[in-house]
Amino acid sequence: MRVNRLLRALAALSALAAAVTVAAMAAGSAGSQSDPLVSLSYLESTYTDTLLKKADSVLQSRNEELEKALTEKVAELKESASSGGVDTGSASSYTAVTLAKGQTLTGGVGTEVLLRQGTASCAAASAPGLVDVTGGGELQNGGALTANHLYLMTAEGRGVTASSDVTLLVRGTYTLS
Repeated sequence: MRVNRLLRALAALSALAAAVTVAAMAAGSAGSQSDPLVSLSYLESTYTDTLLKKADSVLQSRNEELEKALTEKVAELKESASSGGVDTGSASSYTAVTLAKGQTLTGGVGTEVLLRQGTASCAAASAPGLVDVTGGGELQNGGALTANHLYLMTAEGRGVTASSDVTLLVRGTYTLS
């Protein structure tokens, strides 16, 4: 009798565990409206196609923006070249700039110039012309630049005029004329 009771209790416990498992699975949300199942064919066809179309449209609009900006820049450069050939530049690091004899580089406030080759002179309407950072002095209008000295433009309208073909290292904004 004892064995029968034990078997009945074990059977009842197994039935209860099965009932709880079935109830938990039925109550789960997998495959419901809030958590649908996704098939591989859906991912490969519908979802991938939708993603690719969105990416293509974003790339197309970005390409159009870049083409428009490029066209505007080319037109601006053509206009600049045809209106007297004044070059402009800006550099956050030193850039080599070559000037022909008689050409003038005019820098913005804070522009740095270092004469590497050739001879050049200070071009300034008023004092101080250029500050010689290396030598610790000032260079007035018409004064000759010393090779490998660093010069600083502390006011608008300051510049360097090439007495011969020169190579300068320039950091900052400038125009060539």
